[in-house]
Amino acid sequence: MRGAESTSVLLLILVILAAVVPVQAGTGEYSIGVIEGTPAVYYMHDYNHLDEVTYLNDGMAIRGLINGEIDFLIADHLVLADITGNFDYNEMSILGGVGESWKAVPVVRSDSTEDYGNIELLQAVNAAIAEIYQSGEYDILYSTWFTDMSNIEEFDYIASLNDGWPTVSSGGRLEKILNHDKEFLACTYDQSNGLSSTDDEGNIIGFEIDLVESISKKIAEHYGFDFGFRIIENFEKIGVVNELLNEENCDFGLAGFISGEAITNGLHPGIPYYTGGMVIAASMQSPNVESISSIFETPIIEDADGIDLRIILIGILAIFIVFRLRVNPI
Repeated sequence: MRGAESTSVLLLILVILAAVVPVQAGTGEYSIGVIEGTPAVYYMHDYNHLDEVTYLNDGMAIRGLINGEIDFLIADHLVLADITGNFDYNEMSILGGVGESWKAVPVVRSDSTEDYGNIELLQAVNAAIAEIYQSGEYDILYSTWFTDMSNIEEFDYIASLNDGWPTVSSGGRLEKILNHDKEFLACTYDQSNGLSSTDDEGNIIGFEIDLVESISKKIAEHYGFDFGFRIIENFEKIGVVNELLNEENCDFGLAGFISGEAITNGLHPGIPYYTGGMVIAASMQSPNVESISSIFETPIIEDADGIDLRIILIGILAIFIVFRLRVNPI
């Protein structure tokens, strides 16, 4: 009788153990879409407990999200938040960023004995951008091209706002622009996204283009001078670099440069005007979640080098029960 009861107790213990053993990898609560060959694929390597669905291109992935094939989609912000895309962006929303982000900055070339005042001009561009932020004009410009709210923070521009506008140096680039000795020339290129693209009539349009025009107006308003202004379009980013390094062709660039990239190319970076990187999007059919972090929460999985404390306690309890039954059978 005691042996039968002990066996029953052991079976009970096994049932309890089965109930508390954590869920194993590959049984994720959510399905996450990614686009083949993008950083999102590598990002998902750390979350193999989620169901990953890979799409061949942006269009297929976005349609998959909107149609409910996946719960969420991870892709570049310039893909998912671009109003100029060929999708109904009212049917999806950006939840926020995932992974590392990057910030685009205006750039100018270095000063030299023959060509000086470029850093001074950059200070004026920074001051203009800071005032555009503070006035609320930035949000209007941004919302024309992107569906979400910008991640630019006050600390990104407060220093330029406090530093104010530079004093115009005699013979410098800024003075030449204000005195009509030269046009104010901004360089960019067609990035085929909300930052810049070419419309059906061949005109360069986009957030950077609108921002460049606002920067020009702010500089003119502050110094009280009207001056000639023109945007020079290039075929690719290296063309912008070459234009900037040729002092006759360009005064500053707004073309998706990050600070490190600018410095590598011998250029000087200004303050951020756009935050890019990977974001996660949801559709009207996506499940409700408390936060982005809750999507990626990992189920408690047994550590191969450790032992679950609950299993230790249950084991001790099992030994105790069996011992008691042997000493004091029912």
